[in-house]
Parts: sequence; structure tokens; C-alpha cells
Amino acid sequence: MAGKVRSMNRREFLKTSACAAVGMGMGGCCCERNCNRMRVPYGTTIGDRLWMWGHHAMSFASMKGAKEGYNLPYDRRIDMADACQSMGIPGCFVVRWRNLPTKAELPEYMRQFERMRRIGFSITDSAVEPFAEKVRLGLELADRMPNLTTLIMDDYWSGGGKLKRPMSELESVHGQLAARGMKLGVVLYSDANGVKPEFKNVLDLCDEITFWFWHGKNTDGIEGQVARLRELIGPEKPVLLGQYMWDFGGKKPMPGATMASQLAQTSRLLAAKAIHGVIFHCTPLVDMNLDAVNVSREPVTVMLEMKAKYTWSYLAHLSTNMWYDRPPERFETVYRKIRGLSSRLLFSEHVWQEWTNRMQELGMNQVVIDVGDGVCYPSHPELAIEGSWSPQKMRDEIARLKAMGIEAIPKLNFSTTHDSWLKEYGRMVSTPEYYRVCEDLIGDIAEIFGHPRFLHLGYDEESMGQTYADCSVARQGDLWWHDFLWFLKTTEKKGMRPWCWADAGWNHPDEFLSRCPKSTLLSNWYYGRSFNINEKRMKWYVQLDKAGFDQMPCGSNWSCPENFGGTVEFCRANLSAEHLKGFLMANWARTLPRYRDMGARSFDVIGEAMAIAEKGERPPLVPVQMWVLRDGQIARWYKDVDRMSVGKGETLVVDFGRTATIKPVFEIEGGAGLNGQTLSVLPAVKMDGAGVEQPAGVEPMKTALRAGEHVYDGFAARDCRFLGVTLTGGASITRIYGMSSLPA
Repeated sequence: MAGKVRSMNRREFLKTSACAAVGMGMGGCCCERNCNRMRVPYGTTIGDRLWMWGHHAMSFASMKGAKEGYNLPYDRRIDMADACQSMGIPGCFVVRWRNLPTKAELPEYMRQFERMRRIGFSITDSAVEPFAEKVRLGLELADRMPNLTTLIMDDYWSGGGKLKRPMSELESVHGQLAARGMKLGVVLYSDANGVKPEFKNVLDLCDEITFWFWHGKNTDGIEGQVARLRELIGPEKPVLLGQYMWDFGGKKPMPGATMASQLAQTSRLLAAKAIHGVIFHCTPLVDMNLDAVNVSREPVTVMLEMKAKYTWSYLAHLSTNMWYDRPPERFETVYRKIRGLSSRLLFSEHVWQEWTNRMQELGMNQVVIDVGDGVCYPSHPELAIEGSWSPQKMRDEIARLKAMGIEAIPKLNFSTTHDSWLKEYGRMVSTPEYYRVCEDLIGDIAEIFGHPRFLHLGYDEESMGQTYADCSVARQGDLWWHDFLWFLKTTEKKGMRPWCWADAGWNHPDEFLSRCPKSTLLSNWYYGRSFNINEKRMKWYVQLDKAGFDQMPCGSNWSCPENFGGTVEFCRANLSAEHLKGFLMANWARTLPRYRDMGARSFDVIGEAMAIAEKGERPPLVPVQMWVLRDGQIARWYKDVDRMSVGKGETLVVDFGRTATIKPVFEIEGGAGLNGQTLSVLPAVKMDGAGVEQPAGVEPMKTALRAGEHVYDGFAARDCRFLGVTLTGGASITRIYGMSSLPA
């Protein structure tokens, strides 16, 4: 192409679309219908919502001599999957323009897409089969290809309406797709078709709309036309905006300046969340030195690089041989049996698929795999148990996770309390043979995982209190430090950054801070519901931060559901952005059917925390403890924020754990019995014995209750930690939490 065209500046694109980089505001799945069953749901990043419109490598050549011409180069071009790889785009719509590939060629042709993130398949196009047969072909492919997510109706309102189908037929197709967790999509041209009310029934039925501009001369009005479309379909319907890199309407190359203008408008629409994703048209153009293609490459790269503020990680257990060196049959309880030294792998691939799909749906970007003896190590096959994965199976799984946007990090726990997976080598601690074997294993895991960024070394809870071990081994003092530092150096020598639990510093903080290298990523952990900054484990987060350590704080729903969100809130409020790298969920649920529900609840609380943290908002502040006073004495305690009974003459004391500006929200039961009662709330910053000290000049905030009202949130309490709550007639308060909680 003649002359150089200035591409859209990287900074300009980032400036306009950065606020949409994570959390598109619509969740991980564009379609709420059956979202838990959707195939390959979108992640929260823009880069995961990019598509290419795919045409066969010979489609341009097939037009030579045809009446319909677009002044294209009539020769063989790059094929679809290779074009997507060249652009770095994860999705491809397979559209059989010019009847290519033919029906007979389809099975072999589709093999190129096996490793792509997601694909779509056209059921209205210029291929020769009737609509019903194209649907059948699409469903047949979908039953073999789990990454086929969408059947798309191309040119649906073009060509005089010859491709239109009765609504009953479309509803039948939609139902078949819904049963498979798939979507029905449609093409709408802003200029060639228009945005018309008579299209609404089809647009409402479709799960995703692709919106296009056939003529390059009309692309200046993209934003206005998207606004018109939104008026017709509403704000929630997912829209993928088409970006032509050839002006088919004008039958000429798309000028680079026009392409840059399209991309500038696209970035603003992404930032405004008016569109969900972008489609680049089309694959045969990618290997041509076109200005429009070259201008598009950098914004595509920017969109792909846009990522979450934090790493959101989940600790998954491939092996369970991390606790006891006794076999399961020597224990009576299920809890102990599952921790016993098993001779076979206790791992459900079905549950694993469910959980990793949920991770992708949420936009989680990392999983830490507790490997142990779950893999056959080339250097030490004697460690394998029945069902241990081959290195190739693990490599294939890592590739699958990578295609889902999830980074796989290995974990080998070398704490003597958690190394039963090492078998007899776990009883050779700190010997030359021990060091040799451990270095071999670290080298194997680096190679199997493709030299990952991190290796989690565990190294937690090492002590002699190993009640359920036949052989209790523990290092202490300088020997502990010698081996700890040896593992760190060996990990770095193999090209990985060491990652460890941080509890070794709880009781010896000064020594730990002075001897642990800053190159170590640390995970302090705490699973309770109280987040008092003066408590040892909470204080340790802050000490590590001030000392300059990078951290991945670890929370859980193992003991209480509010811990993970509380951990995220506490660390965002008290740790520096420089050193707070993300958050790790460790629910200690084995990857087995009996733990399926616990895993599901874990992902629910992760999703809640992500939705708040990635938008920069603050979550509701949950009370850490509550008690009821009667006649100045504590009558009863409440540990949960649900179901508190407050009688006449009683005061409920609510402790939020830290001083903040709190807008308390009360959900109260009582129906008609509430009529005429008064809710009084007294803010306080100090507690004196069993009572609440009333600051001078602070009066209770009072609200009259009326029958039929159940939620009260009409006031804010500044600079308080405690609330004293009374109801003149008594009632059941079903829930209390604090909104708009900001540090004082």
C-alpha cells in the first residue's frame, strides 16, 4: 500500500478503553441464560472477547471472473486458524462464503480449530445446503468440538430476505443450542439493513448480535448507530462490533486513517460498555500488507494485554498425599481417611472440568496445582501412584488452561509436615540424597510445566506436632533456614520464582524479615472472620508489606464464608499496590464429587470479591462480632450477621472491627408488629467493659418503623467502630452490614 499511515497510538487506545480492560460489567458470560452451563464463557478481559471473521484460504481465488467482485487479490490467501494466530485473536467465526469448505471437506477442515479458544459456525451463508442441513452440520460439529460456542446467521436480512426463517424454526434451533450451552447469533448491517423495529423479535431471540458497517464511508457514525441499536434492544443484550479491514461496500482497500477512526470509536464504546467485544473481518486479508490490517495489529495487542489488576488464584489438589504417612484404612473418620497416604490418585476430572470452567467464567487467571505424587516424574518414577498423570497429560492440561486464560503454577510442598508424597525420601531430610532427589523433582516440574513463572514450595506448619504421623520429622533453627534457602536458590536456578507460605514468621517476625530474600513471593494465610489489625496474622500482612515483600494473601471459605472477601478488603485497605500481587483461595476441598458444593461456594465468594476489587469499589463491611446487653450485662453473643433477636429493653452492640465511615443497613423482620416502633442507632468509637462509651455530643440516630418495611439504611455514622442498636418493641434483625465503608 502507498505511504505510511499512522496507527492508533497505544497510549490513546489505552486511555479510552482502559476502564473496560477488566470486568466488562456484564460478568464472565455474555448471556445470563444458563450461564453456569455455557460453553467456553467469556472471561472478563477485552482480549478474550476478540474474534476474526473467517473465510477459506481459496475464497478470494474462487471469485476470479465472477460478476460480483470487490477488487480483491484473486489468489490463495492465509487460512483461518493461521490468520487468528497471526493476529493473536482467540475466536473465529467459520463462514462458508463461496461454499468453501464444501460439506465433504468440513470434517478435515475443522481440525485446524481444535486448539482455538472458541469458534462459531455459520448457518446462513452462500454454502449450498438448505438451512436445516446447515443447522444439523453445526450441531454435529458441536457435539465433537467443545469449543464451538455459537451458530451465527450471516447476512440474515440481506439479499431480499431469502435467508430469513420462520420464528418457530429459529426458536427450535435456539432451544437445541441452549440444551448444549451454546448461543445463537445474527449479523445486522447498520447501513445495508438499517436498525428497524421489525427486526426486534429476532434480535431478542438471539443471544449475541454482531453489528456491521458495509460501507467504509459510513464508519464515522459507528457510535451513533450503536446508540440507535441500544434503543431498540436495550442495554444488556451482548453486541460484538464488526470491524471491516477492506471496504467491501466501496470495493476498495480500507484506508488506514478510516481504520484508525473505527478503532478509536470502538475503544470508546468498550469503555462505555456499549459493546461486549470486537470482530475483525476477515482472515484472508491478514497476510496482505494492508494499511488497515497493520493499523489494527497494535490495538489488538493492547486489548490482549489488558488484564485484571490482581492475580486471582485457586489452590487445586491433584494429589492428596500431603498430610499423613499412614494409609487411609488406619483412620476411622472420613476427614482423616482423605488425608491418609493413598496408593491411588483421588481426583475427579469431571469436577476439575466444572471448576476450571467456573474459573474462566469468573475471569480468574491462575490456578496453583498441588502436584505431589500426582505426576510421574521422569527422574523418579518410583514416586508415582495408581492414576498419576503422565508428563504429556499434564502438558496437555496446562495448554488447555492457557487457552482458557488460566496460568498453571505447580506446587510441591517440601514442609516435613506435608511431604508424605515424597515417600521414603521424606525420611531422609537434609541428607545429600534428599537434596539430590528434590533438585531432580524441581527440574522435572519446571520442564513439565514449561518453565512457569513460579514454583510454590509450600514450607508451612513445620513442627513436631505431627499427631497422625508414624515418622515425625521437623527442622528448626539454622537447619530450617539452610534448607529453606537451598530450596529458594534451587528454584531460581531452574528459572522459576519461589513462592512460599509465610507462617514461619508469625512467631519470629524479625528473624524472618532479615533472612528471607525479597525475591520470594509470600502467602500469609488466615481463615477467620475478625480482621483486627493488631491480631498477629493481620499485623504480619502489614509487616511484610512494609519490609518490601510481594504478597499473594490467602483466604478461604473453609471455616467461614466471609473470610475471603474480608481478606481482600483488609489487604486492599492496608497493603501497598506495589506489593499486593493478587489473592489465593485455599478452601482445602479435594477435587472430588463430595467437595463439589464447597468448591461452588468458593467460586461464588471469589466472584463477589473480584467484582468489587477490580472495579475499585469497596465491599460491604461485615460485623466481626455482636453481643446483646441487658441491664448493662452481656446476655448473649452472636458470631453471624444473620438472625439476631433484640428484645424490648435490650441493646445490640455491633463491632465492625475497625474505625470507618459506615452507612449501616438493617434488614428487619416483624411485619405489622414493626408499626410504631423506633429503631435507634448510637455510633461509638470505644467500648468500655461490657458497654458502649458514648462520645460527647453524639445523639442516637432514630428511625420510625412502619408495617411492611423491612430494610432501613437512611443514615451514616462517621468515624465509628461500634453501633449500639435498640428497637422499642423488639424484633428479629435478619442481617446487618455496613455500606460505603471508607477508612477514617
